[in-house]
Amino acid sequence: MKSCGWIPPVLAIAVLLSSCDPTPPAPSEKTAPPDAVAKVGDRWILESDIDFAIESGRAIDKSSALEMLIEDELFAAMARREKLDDEPSVRAAQRRMLASRYLESAPDPEPTEADLKAAWEALPSAGAAWAVTAVLRQRITSDREAAVANLETAREEWLGLADPEKQRGFGALAVKFSDDADTRYQGGSLGRVTRGQPHLILPEELVEWATGQTGPALSKIEVIGDSAWLIRVSEVGKPGKRPFEEMAPELKVKWKAEAMREAQQKRFSEAAEEVSIERLVEFEEKRASKPATPEPPSPER
Repeated sequence: MKSCGWIPPVLAIAVLLSSCDPTPPAPSEKTAPPDAVAKVGDRWILESDIDFAIESGRAIDKSSALEMLIEDELFAAMARREKLDDEPSVRAAQRRMLASRYLESAPDPEPTEADLKAAWEALPSAGAAWAVTAVLRQRITSDREAAVANLETAREEWLGLADPEKQRGFGALAVKFSDDADTRYQGGSLGRVTRGQPHLILPEELVEWATGQTGPALSKIEVIGDSAWLIRVSEVGKPGKRPFEEMAPELKVKWKAEAMREAQQKRFSEAAEEVSIERLVEFEEKRASKPATPEPPSPER
């Protein structure tokens, strides 16, 4: 047997330590995930990627989905080589997509019927009060007292009529006592007047009175401007809102939108407690300003 000769003690210890080193050599490739179906560069394509491509309508079957994803990943790898993934537009798209996905992961809020009824009750009344009116008008030319007395007589006659006769009776009184050319032969009718809207004939004060009634009514004699007036209200309508059953679907949409805004604000506050935010620059807000009025051109000389 051939002798190896004498080995220096230091070298012998080094050889022994190297043979006992527990650190394994670094693997050249990562272990494939359980549902991997392909690998492009250092990126794995997964079975779940295939399923999503089909569910989203980008592919009709697994074979076409795989070929499409390989092509996408190949081009994406080339884009990363050229540092295209560091462009502001790409970073913005990735940032927005991740933020949206995080927010979508929150539970979808659903209102109860009590929530919707509370929202409905909080709605202001819509529209304006209105009244269906008829008028007797006496223009005051010289004798104010006579004009007022004529309408007082008309008022007493109408109040003396039996209820079934009052509708027709007011029209007869209009022919007899009113000198308003627009309504005299129309039963005195002004149709519907609305609070807050100017009327061509009826003064604003009388519109306010008529629309403030709670039911059929007859005014006292009022002298406004150049005329004495007697107003009859046959029907009134008050501001209101649509029935709850009719508004429930749109109330639900608004409720969910508001609930999601509140949830988003809450998630932002929670995230800000876990992730540090450091603003290195403070920017001034850009305020809208009126465009400068251009000066007129100087006249040519």
